[in-house]
Amino acid sequence: MNSIQVSGKFANPKFKTTNNGTKMATFGVADNQYQNGERKTQWINCVVFGKRAETIEKHNENLDKITVNGKLNENTYEGKNGPVTNFNVLVNDFDLTFKKTDSMEIPTTTTT
Repeated sequence: MNSIQVSGKFANPKFKTTNNGTKMATFGVADNQYQNGERKTQWINCVVFGKRAETIEKHNENLDKITVNGKLNENTYEGKNGPVTNFNVLVNDFDLTFKKTDSMEIPTTTTT
């Protein structure tokens, strides 16, 4: 079973519509780790389609953190120096945590 859950800071969203009219969002999730007192940030790339991508686009300015559930997806392509392999999370569902505003706290939202 290919299943992964990632939680962290939401960053670098990009939105587009595919040739067949489906909305697509790509974004990063930051995972901070500490080694010998130093912070190291690992970025996990995520991709989501359809209504879920529309939801992220609608709320992206106010998002702080995100927890995604999905499957690990491997991509291989021909780079300048030979084959390059990278991984991303193909998102099935997510939980959003919004930034606090001066006047109110926006509740956490779950989208499946």
